Amino acid sequence: MVRMLGVEEKTLRMYLKYLRDAGMFSTGARGVNAPDITALDAARVIVAVLASPSPSRAVKDVEFFGALLPAYHECDWGPLEWFAHQPDKTLLEVVVDCLEGEVPFEAVHCATLRLSDDGKAQIERENFKVIYHERALSDATHEASSAKEAIEIVRNAETMKRMRSTRFVRSAVFGMEEILEIGPDLLGCEPR
Repeated sequence: MVRMLGVEEKTLRMYLKYLRDAGMFSTGARGVNAPDITALDAARVIVAVLASPSPSRAVKDVEFFGALLPAYHECDWGPLEWFAHQPDKTLLEVVVDCLEGEVPFEAVHCATLRLSDDGKAQIERENFKVIYHERALSDATHEASSAKEAIEIVRNAETMKRMRSTRFVRSAVFGMEEILEIGPDLLGCEPR
């Protein structure tokens, strides 16, 4: 994972510590009896490292980014059409599917996953993109009984809090092909 994510081992250990303490990473015996890493464990680590400028924010960032869903009205599908057929797959579930080899190579060929401090997430390829957002926020504002209530919902949303508190937007980009390719190596399973 250190090689795959391009972070120092001690930094990765800190991310793992925070995730493990929050119950977001498999634990068990040590040594030969240690549990194998799962696709969900690996997906959480990938999202944590990409999304979090520091390990202490890893849990909050995995919870936030992992729950994002595709924003249909904002997407230019093109060669990313496979994702259009996954309307209820969270971003975390898509990363798990990539690790497990469930996503066809054609869907991720030359595509990248971009996560930003300010809460923006998307899968990009050439001029096409799948934008992930807080669908619950969209639904809540749509169902608001008044414009004032909708504005209050948006004002209190995690995305807005992130946008207001992020002075310098840091984006991390990771190749979707790499996620697809490392799945078998990381999880010890045969590629599909």
